[in-house]
Amino acid sequence: MKPLRILHFAKVTPRKCGLYETTYDMVKAERTLGLDSFIVDPTVDIEDRDVPVADPHTLESCDVVVSHSGLPSSVEHDPKGKPIIHVLHGRPKSSFLLDDNDSLHVYQHMAYAKHAKHYRYFVTLWEPHLHLWKLVLPIAKLRYVQSPVDLEYWCPPEADEKIDHGFCGQGGSYNVVCADPARIDSDPYFVVHAFYQFALKNPGAKLHLYGVGKSVESTAWKLLLLALKNADMLGEVCAWSEKAREMYRAADLVITPHNIATRTVREALACGTPVVAGSLCHAAPYKAESEDTLSYAAAIQEAYDAQQREVSPKTYRNRAVTFFDPAVTAASMKLLYEEVADGDDGCNAGSDQEPAD
Repeated sequence: MKPLRILHFAKVTPRKCGLYETTYDMVKAERTLGLDSFIVDPTVDIEDRDVPVADPHTLESCDVVVSHSGLPSSVEHDPKGKPIIHVLHGRPKSSFLLDDNDSLHVYQHMAYAKHAKHYRYFVTLWEPHLHLWKLVLPIAKLRYVQSPVDLEYWCPPEADEKIDHGFCGQGGSYNVVCADPARIDSDPYFVVHAFYQFALKNPGAKLHLYGVGKSVESTAWKLLLLALKNADMLGEVCAWSEKAREMYRAADLVITPHNIATRTVREALACGTPVVAGSLCHAAPYKAESEDTLSYAAAIQEAYDAQQREVSPKTYRNRAVTFFDPAVTAASMKLLYEEVADGDDGCNAGSDQEPAD
């Protein structure tokens, strides 16, 4: 019996987009599991790190279509009888705000897709988002699958391995990284101030900001970062890092305002680096309400104190293995593929009943 052929539609942007890297991790793990999974990008026909990238004309030969960053119109409305599973990579509020300001019509697309019979499931990678999506999507079509990270690539250095990252000569005695890009629903404003409170009590600490892009080009942000620089607390500020793995390995701590395990959380923990996240991020070893600046600063201090007690990087790495194993993600997705490929309806598009466990 031939393995199921799965086409994952996503724009191929290696090491430049969290959505794509998550898609890549899923496809790599599915192929390891024996599925004939491919990435499909309408604009290219390449191979990315041993994962094949196919063209959309292979639609007829596939069993299931998975939409990550949208589908070509021809596939969207006429998938040749193939079932579609849509992965909800975006945070619900971010998706709502993007639609609200007419930037990206996420909610409008959901209004169409939830009634389309060929859209069989909507998958969120973060369990806390389920109750938010339930308001606008049929409960019976919603599923949660844990978010993955490539544990082979994102890993701690070997004992004798040299870390090839020096924060461009701007490192401190304690290096804190914030690498979540500013988004419409979240930015690093509050955690930057929390770091400042921490650094007042721990001279020599430096904050390094990555993924900032145009978000810090405003006069207000320039003035904020200048204040940190004048206090000798600012390290490297970079729109994008070509050496993200080395950066996480060199960091003493990673901070994020998010309440979910974003790529930053998953990659850093997999590299053995501790993380402070929002109070609802179950995978983070240290957490606090991100807008409660003093409480968040106390969480940074807690992480720092733990490291002074020589807590092993394996402690943090083990959290990544527990929460983000791509084999678990692939196995969960495989069950959905098998269900929809068999032609079993599995759910009622108009149903408001909770899915069975």
